[in-house]
Parts: sequence; C-alpha cells; structure tokens
Amino acid sequence: MFMKKILTILTVFVLITIVVNSQLLDGRNTIINTGKIIVHGQARLTQDTIGGRVEYVKSVNSQTQTIPQIVYNELKFGGTSEKMVSDPTKKLVALTQYIADSNSIVLLNLATNIQSKGLTVQNGIINPSLLQGRLILNGDANQSTTGTGTFRELELDNKQGTNVTNGGGFKVSTVLELRRGEFHNDAANNFSVGDSATIIRHVGSSLAVEPQFDKHVNVHYVGDGAMNTGGELPSDSTKLSNLYVENSGGVTLTKHVTVNDTLLVGSTIRTEFDDTSKYVLTYTSFRDPIFGSVNSEIDGSIRRTLLRYDSSKVIFNNPYSYALFKSTSEAPNVKEITFRIKPRTFPPMLNGNTKVQRFISIRAKDEQYNDIPNGVDFTVGYGFRYDKNDTSFDESNKNDVNRVKLERWIAQGNSWVDLQGSQPTTVDEVNRWVFAEVKNFQNFGDFSIGMADGLRNMLFASEVLLEGGMRNRQQDMGQELRDSNLIPLMPPNIYPYNLDPKRTLYKLAVIPDSAVDWILIELKSSISGGKSTYVTCFVRRDGKLIDREGKFPINLYSEGVDSGNYYIAVRHRNHLSIITEEPVAILPSKNVTLMNFTKPENLLGRADALKALGFRPDGSLLFGMIAGDSNGDGRIDESDNISTWDDRDYEGYSPRDINLNGIILTSDLNIAWNNRGRKTYVP
Repeated sequence: MFMKKILTILTVFVLITIVVNSQLLDGRNTIINTGKIIVHGQARLTQDTIGGRVEYVKSVNSQTQTIPQIVYNELKFGGTSEKMVSDPTKKLVALTQYIADSNSIVLLNLATNIQSKGLTVQNGIINPSLLQGRLILNGDANQSTTGTGTFRELELDNKQGTNVTNGGGFKVSTVLELRRGEFHNDAANNFSVGDSATIIRHVGSSLAVEPQFDKHVNVHYVGDGAMNTGGELPSDSTKLSNLYVENSGGVTLTKHVTVNDTLLVGSTIRTEFDDTSKYVLTYTSFRDPIFGSVNSEIDGSIRRTLLRYDSSKVIFNNPYSYALFKSTSEAPNVKEITFRIKPRTFPPMLNGNTKVQRFISIRAKDEQYNDIPNGVDFTVGYGFRYDKNDTSFDESNKNDVNRVKLERWIAQGNSWVDLQGSQPTTVDEVNRWVFAEVKNFQNFGDFSIGMADGLRNMLFASEVLLEGGMRNRQQDMGQELRDSNLIPLMPPNIYPYNLDPKRTLYKLAVIPDSAVDWILIELKSSISGGKSTYVTCFVRRDGKLIDREGKFPINLYSEGVDSGNYYIAVRHRNHLSIITEEPVAILPSKNVTLMNFTKPENLLGRADALKALGFRPDGSLLFGMIAGDSNGDGRIDESDNISTWDDRDYEGYSPRDINLNGIILTSDLNIAWNNRGRKTYVP
C-alpha cells in the first residue's frame, strides 16, 4: 500500500531555505519563518500569519496545489500545477511581496480575493476560464506593480498609490477598479486593458496616463464628489464604448472624448476645463444619452454624429435640449450637430445680463466638415432651471418665465432677435425647469433665452435739477447753451464725460429740444469701488433726464446696461455729484423704474447732498444739485473761485460758466462763493 509522506511541523524556527518535498506540509502549531519555505506538495497551516517567504511551486500538470488562505509576509506562486484558492470565508494576503511566475495559474473562488500590500509581480494568470477573479492592491505605503501576466480584475485601494515599474507589460482583462490612490503608469512603464474591459474610478483615485487599450473599453465614475478625467479615457475616438458618470459631483473633461455606444449622465459632465481648454464630448450612437435625473446635464459641448429623421427627439445636453427632424429634407447636408450649453452663464454679448442665465450655441457641419450657417427648417427644444425661492439654482434672472423666447445673436447688428417660431413655455415647478421648443428653426449660431418682443426694456425715468441752470424758484431751467449752439455735438473730453469709454461714439447731428446740458449717469455695482457703467445723456429744462435722441424715459437696455442692483450717481461738469443711498433694481420689465434725484431722502447725505432752490407748487421745498465745483474735484473751495474769476468775460462752453448761460461773469463767481465748503457725498 502506498503511504502518504507527511512532514509534520510543530514549532519550527526557519532561518534558511527549507524545501518541502513531502506531499503534505502539516503545520499543526506554529512556523516561525524568517527565511524561505518552498512547498512542492500540499500544505495545511493553522496559524493566521506566517513570516519570511513561502513559495508554492508544485509542478504536476494534472494536479492542483491548495493554498492555505492566511496572511503571508512574502508569497510566491510557481510551477505548472494550478493553485487553488477556494475558501470564501478566508483572506489570502501578501504583506510585502506577491509574485506569480509566468507558468502559474491561480483558481480563485469568486467570493474571495487576493490582497497584496507590497510589491506585486504578476507574470501568470488568475482564473483562465472565467472573466472574474480579483487581486486588490491595498498597502499602507506606495507599492509597485509589474509583470507580463494577466489580472482578471485588479483593484487599487491604497491612498498612497502604486507605481508600474520595470516596464510593466501586464494586462487587466475584465475590470480595473480605482478605489483610492493614483495608479501611476507612464509611457515607459505601462500596461494594457482587455477588449470590452471596464475601468471603475472612484472619487479619490486616478490613473496617470492612458494604458494600452484593446478594441473597446467602458468607463464608470462613482463616489461622492467631483473629478477631472485622466488616463482612463482613451484619446482614440474608436475605443470608448460606454461612459457612465454617476459620481455625485460629476466629471470635468481634460481632453476631447468620443462615446460610441451608451452614455449615462447621472450627474454632470463638464466639457470645459477652463476658459482656454474647451473640449467636446462626441456621441456617435443612435441612442440618446440616459439622464439619471432631471438635473443631470452636460455642461458644455456635445456633438452628435448620427441623427434621426423620424420625428423623434435627438437629445443633447439635457432632456429638454433636442433637435427634431421629420425628414431629411428639413436638414439637407447636415451630418452632425453640436449643442454648447453653459448653465448659470450669461451670454457674453450686449445686454447678456438681462437674459436668462444660460448661454446656448448650436452649430452644424456637412459631410466635408464645413460649417452650415442656415438652410434648415426643423424643431429645437431648450430649457432652463427655475426656482424662485432658490437663487443658487434659479437661472431666470427675474425674467417673466411665461413670456421668454429663444433669441439669436445678430453680430452685424450687435443685437438679439426673437425667434418667431418660439412656442409658449411650460413651467414645471415640481422638477424646477422651464422648457419650450422653437419650430421652423432656420439659422445656427449663438442664442439666449430672453423676454419676448417689447418686454426687454429697462426704462429709467428720473429727474434732477442743476442749481446753476435754475431761472426761477420753480422747476424750470434755462436752455441758453442750446439756443446759442454752444453744447458740443459730442460729449467733451472733460470731467465727467470722459469717464464714459463710449464717449467718442456719440456724435450727434442735433442737440435735442429743451436740452440744458450734457449730464452723466453712473451705475455702480457697489457704493465704493466695484464696476461702473456709464450713460451719457442730457438734462431737460424740466429736470427730466433724456437720451441723446431726446427720448424720455431712457431705455438702459439700449445703452448696454446689464440688469442688476446699482447705486446710481449723477455727475455734471460744475455741480457736486450725488448718489442714491440704497441700490436700485434695474431689471427688464414693462414697468418704468422711477428715481427722483430732487428728493433728499433718496440720496446719500440726504439734504446735505443737495441745495434748496425754491418751492414746488404744493409748497414743499425744491432741491437741486449744488453748483460751483468748476474743477470737478468733488469740493467747492478757493481754487474754484480763483479759476472762475480768472476766466471772467469768457464766452463759450466752459466749466467756469456755473449758471450755464454761455458767459462767465461775476454772477458765476457769486454762486461758487456762496457754496464754498460744500463737498460731494459720492465716494
């Protein structure tokens, strides 16, 4: 009878190499190993951890070698016998080294895994007849990975990362899961990913550069937080089959990306890394993107190269953005369309800040990749986020969401034009979206969502009195400068008109009727500092501020003023400037914004900022701007008196003509002298 040869080890200190040729290594108690144990047969180890190095090298093709699932310091597989790791209740861990020779085959139970916390050398293969079988790199310090073998599933769960070394060369055939840390590969030390494999990347992990991709790959983003894309996405436009973005903060592309099969947008895909790195997500499938929720969206550009002409919606950035073709005749020669949609972004054109806070560009190309500007007639859908109680979410910009239309930018006219095919909007307060469509869409270009015809006005009705121009103790000023043709047809290059950068564009043929003088409106984003927008206009005899054509009220929209809240200042060439005490809302509306600068309660400094000039018909005091600041420094002092006296008897258009009658006389000096010591409240 054949007897099994058994080596029974109770307590043994292994200081050198021991070769176990017995059919069974039976460690009933403890092996204290600081050297190397080479096992050619089977092994049974009852201890949880073993030090040193243990090599399983059985080499009988028809037999398997069962591997005790414990914690090894160093673990090596060799020989031609298949290595069996079958117990789903136990771990197989290598603390400092895991090495698999080129002829080693590991049969790994799918309910367990191999954990390598140090150097990992994979020259063999795990589960050759299956697609699964996971090895986890989960060390506490940076570890190295190399070899020319095959991992079925490889997982990185080491926040210190792993480096591909010694040229790499291994293959991940089914799943590469990046849970924590960087998988650091480079051109000289790289690996390959098998056909139709999936790369799963969690927040907090990364892949340094692209591996060598086989025919196709799938990429899946998961976790809590946002990510910038990395080497997991192929640059080759034919490689990426499926892209799933399900991490809570979405991803930002760092290169052009092409998806050829399924696109799942579970959160946000941002295609523009910064102002200069603007990428395009190309989608070559007839399938529409799948959106995980109504708020999932592609922020930036998506290009679709396969269009349907069957009256079904071809979806782009979100469920509400689409192109709908009834037949090919509606879009002849159009072979691809790109939607670029920027949520929470005003159009960067004139009056863009009066629009819904969403910028849209739609472009098309023909078979030769030439731009198609027009010659189409199809339906386009669009939408924007709406929640009047959540300003961080809402994009309406206080526009009337029931009356907005899609508008196209006309560069030649520097203006927006409503698309007449715009249909009524649908307001979905549950999902917090407003959406609509445009029929008979005929021209590609840049678009905004704005107020319908006649509702884009920002009408500003205001009045102000100039002390120097007053001719009686009621609301009436003189127009001697206009009658004498002394008012320049262009605002002169003096304070305050030279604050307006558009000053030289205002070359008039005639001064409006009843104009007293040029005046400047300044709209300030903050009471001091901040951004200023200027409107140069006229003050009329009755104190009304009129535009350069003589119209009242002034349409600030036409003057290039963006909607918002502004402190409004009024400046004149020889009167102390005044400014509102509180910001004024300037918004698109059918209504007129009223501001009376003759009422001290509206102004910073109150009654000290103005001067009582007379009485209104109801007996109340009439206030106006204080005259005498002939040098525009914000105070009336001796320098103003001296300069006025020095220019006496001068006839013409001069800041020293304080009473605005066209000639500098003692009466002008008297006004400045009487107001000496006064100063402006404008910061």
